[in-house]
Amino acid sequence: MSKVRNVNVEILRIIAMLFIITHHLVINGLGLQAQLKGEEAIRGNYSLLLCAINSIVIIGVNIFFLISGYYGIKFSLKKLLRMVLDVYIYGDILILISIALGMEKLNIQNIKFLIFPFFKYWFIIVYLMLFILSPVINAGMGSISKQKSILLVLFLTIVNCIIGYACDINCLGLNNGYSLIFAMYLYCIGRVMNKHSFYRFKNAHIWIWLISTAMTILGCVLMFCMKKYGYAWKLFSYNQFFIVLASVNFVYIFFNMSYKKKDNSRFFGIAKHTLPVYYIHTCTIGAFYRDIPLKWAASNLNTIVQVLFLAVYAIIIYIICMIIDMIKILLLDRVEKRIIIKTDSCINKIVTYVK
Repeated sequence: MSKVRNVNVEILRIIAMLFIITHHLVINGLGLQAQLKGEEAIRGNYSLLLCAINSIVIIGVNIFFLISGYYGIKFSLKKLLRMVLDVYIYGDILILISIALGMEKLNIQNIKFLIFPFFKYWFIIVYLMLFILSPVINAGMGSISKQKSILLVLFLTIVNCIIGYACDINCLGLNNGYSLIFAMYLYCIGRVMNKHSFYRFKNAHIWIWLISTAMTILGCVLMFCMKKYGYAWKLFSYNQFFIVLASVNFVYIFFNMSYKKKDNSRFFGIAKHTLPVYYIHTCTIGAFYRDIPLKWAASNLNTIVQVLFLAVYAIIIYIICMIIDMIKILLLDRVEKRIIIKTDSCINKIVTYVK
């Protein structure tokens, strides 16, 4: 059966994951995080260039939560079981390979990750929790008026992006946007964007995205001039106001594009691998090998060529991870389906018995 979807959104999902990969390459592979946190020396204009690139791609995670909110997660126990099973397969296998290669030790920490592998990936555990809570959020957002929905979003923006960002209030649990609370906030924005066309303009979104991204870059320039490199790193928090603004407008750019309703299974076939791509490229063994070409590029290529190399390399990583996931599906899909069907049946029997 063909899948008729908005091809623009499927392309947006792929771009969002490419942004996430590039973000990890910049902050880890090219060392931007260590430089801004004082663990490595600042490399002058080169470090500032990395900040500019990171200012563009930092919105990747936010995009995923906004898309989820826009379309609304349709809770399904089988979908939840599929995601959890995938995390166990990838999480445990990748950890065991890392231990076998001597990259990690078989200690209490890794035993914990083998039992609960989703805790190794903050984005995955947050998305799983959001998936479980989505029916409640959908019902709540659907029961209030347009005015109350917009007021709620504005209030949450003040709490998340102004007070929470500036003050780092621990009791809010924002953790610079690496949190379930912030993901729920973005999900609510997505719901209001869909239901009430909140903040939607015809042609202005590309300019607002460019300006908001430029504001983050200018902030980095200012922090560099003041030699406040730690504050420059703080500007890359997911709940930084201009990053949120850039995320919302970047999503709207794609939502405003026209598209033909036809079989877009080709794009969906690529986009459906986004979560496995995340598992694979962020695990210990994936991170180790993905960074080796970056070290070569930093030593042998000029700055402009390095930027081009970074863009192409992110696509190569996506393709490699996608191929690995395709092989996994080919080998284990039937087994996974049986496990999911039996687990779903057992849970339904338990729920029926409890009733």
